[in-house]
Amino acid sequence: MNKILDKLNEQQLQAVKDTSQFVQINAGPGTGKTTTLAAKMLYAQIELEIPVSNMVGISFSRSAKSHLLNKLEDFTADLGYGGRPSIFTFHSLAFRIIKKAIELGDSKFKSYIEHVDTRDFISYQPSLIQNLCKDYNDVESRLHAICEAFNKARQGNLLNGGPLITWKDVDDKETYHVPTYSYGRLLVKGHDLKEFWKRVEKLERKYRITDYNGMIIEAINILNKSGKTYDYFANMYNYIFVDEYQDTSIAQETLLFSLLSNDQHVTVVGDKNQTIYTFNGSNSYNLDRFLHQAKNVYHSEPTKIILERNYRSPQQILDVTNSLVHEEHYVYSETRTLQQPAVVETHNYQLASHYISTEIDRLITKENVNPSNICILYRKNSEHSPQADSVKKQLDEFDIAYTEEVNNRKTEKSLSQKVLKLQEENQGEELGNIVAYLEDEKIKQFVKECMRDGATDTDDLLEYLMELEETEESSTSAHNEAVHFRTVHSAKGLEFPYVFILYLGDKEFPHSSKPDIEEERRLLYVGLTRAQEQLYIIGKKGLHFESFLDRCLRNDVQHILYRSYIDEEVSNVFSDKDKKAIDQTNKSQTSLVDELEELQDLFND
Repeated sequence: MNKILDKLNEQQLQAVKDTSQFVQINAGPGTGKTTTLAAKMLYAQIELEIPVSNMVGISFSRSAKSHLLNKLEDFTADLGYGGRPSIFTFHSLAFRIIKKAIELGDSKFKSYIEHVDTRDFISYQPSLIQNLCKDYNDVESRLHAICEAFNKARQGNLLNGGPLITWKDVDDKETYHVPTYSYGRLLVKGHDLKEFWKRVEKLERKYRITDYNGMIIEAINILNKSGKTYDYFANMYNYIFVDEYQDTSIAQETLLFSLLSNDQHVTVVGDKNQTIYTFNGSNSYNLDRFLHQAKNVYHSEPTKIILERNYRSPQQILDVTNSLVHEEHYVYSETRTLQQPAVVETHNYQLASHYISTEIDRLITKENVNPSNICILYRKNSEHSPQADSVKKQLDEFDIAYTEEVNNRKTEKSLSQKVLKLQEENQGEELGNIVAYLEDEKIKQFVKECMRDGATDTDDLLEYLMELEETEESSTSAHNEAVHFRTVHSAKGLEFPYVFILYLGDKEFPHSSKPDIEEERRLLYVGLTRAQEQLYIIGKKGLHFESFLDRCLRNDVQHILYRSYIDEEVSNVFSDKDKKAIDQTNKSQTSLVDELEELQDLFND
């Protein structure tokens, strides 16, 4: 084990060796979070002699789970010994709990369940929202409002007291304020929410279906009964490790603590400044509540360890990223380079696109940078981004290859249907007996990956299917030497030598006419901290919201005013006074456009 421990720094070693019942590791970007967590898992096995079967890891997403598993495999291969504990996402853990509860008679479900999206409940009963949310004019608005309220209530985002566990917890007389990303704040009456919940529960029982939040809530209900299912899991999992804790919802936090008895050990790893999934229920304050729960509920003094040495980026880049967070969350590097981060100020994203493509061409042709070492990150989390499309068009003119981000939703849906059919036709069959006879290569690969993670029979496939469907993770089209395009959300956990961030400015980044500035700042922080060697920040100064570009401007960065791609050719034509007047005119025009857009937004609201 010393072979691994000798590679750790002082804070990492402290985190690995700490044997407190409750341990919180605050790990900033690039500080070796996955390395530390994997080493702590092995330390518990080898030095504390905890059987692998009594340990469990919980991760937010499949990609984070994959990184942790890979690091564990690297360590065990290096040592020549050590096992790999079960690692689940919260939803696959909830599915496992429900599955065992069905077997033991502790669940409202009587046989295996199938996952559906929340909006899909209406396909089982077209009259599901009849006479509900009548304040909204059309069916789509009514369905959206009630589904958002239903999900936020179960995630724990409607009230300060935590998630609503059953429809009985809904206050008939309350009017719930539901914050949404696309529709602003919605109002839903308590009576309507309670009635919708009751109707959904009938459908769940009748058709053996539930959605993701329903899965978490059912698992909580099962464990809170303190019956055979609770005893089974509380006795099995003595050591629990939770990754990306800042991305958990209050309901997922409740599930974790519902699983605990008085003597289990829990380690959570997270970073408040990287909470970027609040639209899916994530709550950064779970890190604070974890410490509070340990002290006040379990009467145990928790240990809090901060990892602050960054191994990814030089200090010049960290000086910029640290300007976005409070001082107690700064991370530091022991390396510096001669390059300064570039903050490029342009009036629009078309100019930004020309700058990016020109600079990428220079990096490739003049500095021999491999295109695959370059990543362009953009804000808008959708299949179409005008900013990204504009850069792609410019790269095409330079004949520079690039990868396109692919949403796997349709592919995963098709695979899910095939796996469900396989399970139905071979219920309880051992996977080792059927994998060789599978003709569909995608299904065969999926089954092999499940077996690698511990699945033994076809019923286990349903658990791994939860992980396949639960997060809309994207992949990139295959190309060995191509520039990467990614949204900031999809780049979390990744790193690239050269990173371009676009496009900072009102309604762009921060996004929308009514942005959540704190969430947008955290998202920018995640994007900036992907850079390993050189960072380019492109945009314009904000007028109506906090100016992210100004936050990044420091004495030790290159501040490039990129007004036009023919600036250099005409720079001597105008005097400084003329240039200043032109700049002022451009800013006034931009301000006028923004004001008109705001008025339009007011009318639309």
